Amino acid sequence: MIGRFKVSVRFFVLGLLIPLPLNAFEIPPPIENEATVNASLKEVWEAWTTSSGLPTWVGLGADVDARPRGVFRVVFQPDQTDPVARGNDGTIIAIEPMKMLAVTWMTPMHISELTGNSTSLVIYFDELNEGQQTRVRLINSGYGIGEKWEEAYAYNVKGWDRVLSSLEYRFETGPIDWDWALKEMKKGQGWPWWRENRNK
Repeated sequence: MIGRFKVSVRFFVLGLLIPLPLNAFEIPPPIENEATVNASLKEVWEAWTTSSGLPTWVGLGADVDARPRGVFRVVFQPDQTDPVARGNDGTIIAIEPMKMLAVTWMTPMHISELTGNSTSLVIYFDELNEGQQTRVRLINSGYGIGEKWEEAYAYNVKGWDRVLSSLEYRFETGPIDWDWALKEMKKGQGWPWWRENRNK
């Protein structure tokens, strides 16, 4: 028994001396972002939680059942046979009307190694300026460790900023005309309402 204990201690000490990559067990922090939208709380809530509201600013179609365990599907392009073109096929985890929406959000479909995985997306809604504006706070977490997860994380850091920019734009100019938007996208500059394009 004593001999086994000495061997265990020896391997334990050696393990402490073996250097590991600094990010070997590093858990990615949540992606956090927010936007102040020039619309009432009710308008912004419906833009996120209805099948008719989502396509006015994100995605070409949507299917939302606004209740716990309800579906939360967003189609970014009509050709759903192409994995790159699919949107989110998620589920509502929790919902508190006019205050909070939590859903599963699929990893980017162009990263085939992560197909079938999902992250957690929580959105908080706060009324501002006597109902004239709404603050939307977004927290996206649940990322794994590894090169492909790092790629997904980096993609969504930029992606969520663009999503919130799209939401702002929708209430500044009206529902997005996707026929026009897709033509603009083909020019290679991205959506015109992305913050990086609007701030040029």
